Amino acid sequence: MKRISVFFLSFLFLFFTNNAFAQKAAISDYTENLVNDFITERVVLKSEDDFKAVSIIKKMMEDSILHLKENAIDYEQEKAILEGMYFMEIYVHSLPLVSDTTQLVSELKRLMDKIASVVSARDPKNLSKWSYIFAGDLTSFYMTRSLQATLFYGLKVKDFYEKALKIDNFCTDTNISLGNWTFYAPIVFGGKSKSEEYFLKAIKGAVSDGEKFIAYEYISQLYFEKKDYKKSSEYMALARSLKIGTKELDLIENCNKLGYSYYQYMRNASGIDEEINAQGK
Repeated sequence: MKRISVFFLSFLFLFFTNNAFAQKAAISDYTENLVNDFITERVVLKSEDDFKAVSIIKKMMEDSILHLKENAIDYEQEKAILEGMYFMEIYVHSLPLVSDTTQLVSELKRLMDKIASVVSARDPKNLSKWSYIFAGDLTSFYMTRSLQATLFYGLKVKDFYEKALKIDNFCTDTNISLGNWTFYAPIVFGGKSKSEEYFLKAIKGAVSDGEKFIAYEYISQLYFEKKDYKKSSEYMALARSLKIGTKELDLIENCNKLGYSYYQYMRNASGIDEEINAQGK
């Protein structure tokens, strides 16, 4: 009887374990791999000329979408993820190149609405963490164009990231995004101490050089804001040791030498405040 009980329990363990692993993935390995690879690629492209970077990213997006249909599990969801991911970097590199941002902002809004509709139309168990992450990221990009939009979309962005975190608690991208959200949000939502928690978790979950770079970069500037210059320098050195994104690191170090953080630089670039100009003067 005891042998039968042990066998039965073993069978149940294997049954439920195998079923857990057999659950249908929300997106294909094809798209998952493209997203993971691009995390490092977009850091590398930070050191490229903006015009060249835009050209490279557009080609990457074109090639990725071209072969998506034959690989996708959920074509609509995966296309929204890839288009949103690539366009955000196109957007960043295009801003210095254009005087009229109307077309860029219009496309940003279209892709924001598209991925939001993907999220709202699906059962959460059929959604990838990347749908939540890029829904949050695209909305963040869009809302910083005006104070009214920031107030309207702010909590929605936080909700997207928190849902992504439920899928992957140590996802570097999600923890970085929540760290930045709490940094900019009123103190009632956590402030700099909460940001530090998220950034440390982002470092713990980082696997690729791109993930490590972004985590080191942001926590460095958080410590600079907190006037812990020793820790700030240590994390900047870790980011520098990866030998990617050197152009952006040069900019950050220049900002720090002038007495302000990269956060302050980005606040001014987005038009949130005017404590310094874009050249740091």
